[in-house]
Amino acid sequence: MFRVAPWNVLPLNSTGYKTSLAKELIYYKIVIGGITANCLPQSNQIAMEGATFLHSSGLYQAQAVAFAVVIIPKSHDIYKVASLGTDIGLWQVKIYGGIFECVESGPMGAEELAFRFAVNTINRNRTLLPNTTLTYDTQKINLYDSFEASKKACDQLSLGVAAIFGPSHSSSANAVQSICNALGVPHIQTRWKHQVSDNKDSFYVSLYPDFSSLSRAILDLVQFFKWKTVTVVYDDSTGLIRLQELIKAPSRYNLRLKIRQLPADTKDAKPLLKEMKRGKEFHVIFDCSHEMAAGILKQALAMGMMTEYYHYIFTTLDLFALDVEPYRYSGVNMTGFRILNTENSQVASIIEKWSMERLQAPPKPDSGLLDGFMTTDAALMYDAVHVVSVAVQQFPQMTVSSLQCNRHKPWRFGTRFMSLIKEAHWEGLTGRITFNKTNGLRTDFDLDVISLKEEGLEKVLEMFILFAWRIM
Repeated sequence: MFRVAPWNVLPLNSTGYKTSLAKELIYYKIVIGGITANCLPQSNQIAMEGATFLHSSGLYQAQAVAFAVVIIPKSHDIYKVASLGTDIGLWQVKIYGGIFECVESGPMGAEELAFRFAVNTINRNRTLLPNTTLTYDTQKINLYDSFEASKKACDQLSLGVAAIFGPSHSSSANAVQSICNALGVPHIQTRWKHQVSDNKDSFYVSLYPDFSSLSRAILDLVQFFKWKTVTVVYDDSTGLIRLQELIKAPSRYNLRLKIRQLPADTKDAKPLLKEMKRGKEFHVIFDCSHEMAAGILKQALAMGMMTEYYHYIFTTLDLFALDVEPYRYSGVNMTGFRILNTENSQVASIIEKWSMERLQAPPKPDSGLLDGFMTTDAALMYDAVHVVSVAVQQFPQMTVSSLQCNRHKPWRFGTRFMSLIKEAHWEGLTGRITFNKTNGLRTDFDLDVISLKEEGLEKVLEMFILFAWRIM
C-alpha cells in the first residue's frame, strides 16, 4: 500500500480532464496491462495485485509500460478520460531498485543520494529517456546483513523493478546477486567485488574499475618511479587480492617487497608507522579507504614522516577529495589515482549541482573529505543509473513483471535487457564506460595520476587502461 499524490497531477496528453470530476466519483480504476486497481478518492491510496503505483516527484508512476486512467462516475458508465501517451509512442515508466547499507538511524549515504540524484536528473532533462519516467524504490539494510538484503531484494522484485543497484559489501551483494541470477534481473554494482575465475553471475555488471587492471597500473607506476624497494600496507585480506599483480612482481622484476597489515580493530596506525620509520621504509603503497587514508596522513605528520624522503601511493580513488592542506608545504611525495573526470566542464557542472544536494546529507566530520566534493562511489552510482537507462532507451518494447522469489520464474525480458546493458556505452562522470560482455567487468577506462604539489593535488599523468598498460 503506497500513498500517492492527488490524482489530478497525473501527466496527461492533449485529451486531458476536468478535476471537478473527482467529486462525482465513487471510485476510479487504474488499468495496467490487464490488471485493475481500485482506489477510493477519499483515501488517495491504491492497493494493487501484481503492480504497484509509487509516488515520486509529484507524479503517479507505475511499473507498467502502458496504462490508462478509467473514471467510473456514479452512473457506472465508463469513460476513458486520459491515457498516458505521446505523439511518438506510449509513455513508459520504469522502477529501479536500490539497496543501501547504513548505520542504524544514520543519515542517507552518498551512494543512495547519488542514486536518487541521477534518477531525478534523467527525469528533468528528458534527453536520454524522452518518453519514459523513472521512479525508484530504496531500501536500507544493516552492514553485512545478507538475510535482510535478500528479503529487500525479493520485496523489490515483487514490485517489478528493471534492475537492482547495490548493496555494496560482499556478503550482502552476493546474496542479492544469487537472487538476481535466478530471476533474470540485472544486478548493478559500483564497489569492488572479487570475481572468481568460474564466475557464473551472468546478470551482473560492475562499474568499479577492474582491480587486476588497477593493480597493473600501480605496478606500472612503481616501475615509472624506478623503485627497487616497496612496502605494501593493506587494510584487510581483500587488499592482497586487489594487489595481486604487484605482489607477484618480485618474481619477474628486480623488486624487493615488504607486506604489512594495518591494525584491525583500531584506527591507531602509529605503532605500524613507527616500525616503518625505524626500518627506513620510504616507498609505501597504502591500500585502504579514504577515511583510513585521512587518518594515516594525520598520524604520519605527527610522527615526522611527511618529509621529502617519503613517497606514498594510495590506491583509494578518492585521494583527490581529501583535505591535503596541512601537507602542501611538507615536501612529502604523495601520489594517487583519479577516475572522476573533474576537468570536463559538463562533469564539473553536475558535481556543482550535486554539492547543493549533498548539503542535505553532508559528509561526516571524521571522513576527511572536503565539502562539496563528489566521492568516486557516488559518481559511479550516478553513472550506473545512466548506463542502465541507455539500455532502457534501446529496448522500448520491454515490460517489467512482478517476480516472486519462491517461484523461480525468471523475467522474460531479463536476458535481452542484460545484454543491452553489457553492450551499452556511456561517457559519464568517470569517463568512458564499457563492459566486458563475458564477465560484466569494466576493464576499459582512463585513470588520472595525481600528485601533491604546493598548489594542491594536481594531475601529472594519464593512464589509458585497455588490457595493456602504459603511461602517457
